[in-house]
Amino acid sequence: MRFHVPGALLLAFACACSRGTDGTVKSGSTVRLDYKLDVDGKAFESTEIHGPIEIIQGKGDLPPAIDKALLGMKIGQGADIDLPAGAGYGSHDPAKVESLTLASMGAMGADVKPGKKILGFKDGKPLSGLVLEVREGVARVDFNHPLADKVLRYRLKIIAIDPKIE
Repeated sequence: MRFHVPGALLLAFACACSRGTDGTVKSGSTVRLDYKLDVDGKAFESTEIHGPIEIIQGKGDLPPAIDKALLGMKIGQGADIDLPAGAGYGSHDPAKVESLTLASMGAMGADVKPGKKILGFKDGKPLSGLVLEVREGVARVDFNHPLADKVLRYRLKIIAIDPKIE
């Protein structure tokens, strides 16, 4: 006697069996977590309002030190992780502060003023920067990550783990 097993059912069974998880975060796991981030000792952002975030461990969704700290954590486990200045998003690089003519910004150049964030592309990659000053048709723009050179404290709690399916 032969049984016919629908392909979708067989695929679901194969995926469930291949997970082989011990309930811990592994490289490539999809992880849902709650977190709070303090920057230089002050509350910066939190998932309390919008709910948990979902990241893929090792993809670079979080600073490398945080990504690495997730490895081996289990559902319900939490951690407080402190990163010294520059360890999370690098050090401030003076070479990433550029002077751009307002004319080179097209229509956006008409509304550029200090404190404004601008978006653009460089070498085909998206880039955002903070306008530091505007003088004589030229804007000085800082393209460093806004958290460069900042002391960071992450408070994490693992909500769910979906292991990488190989």
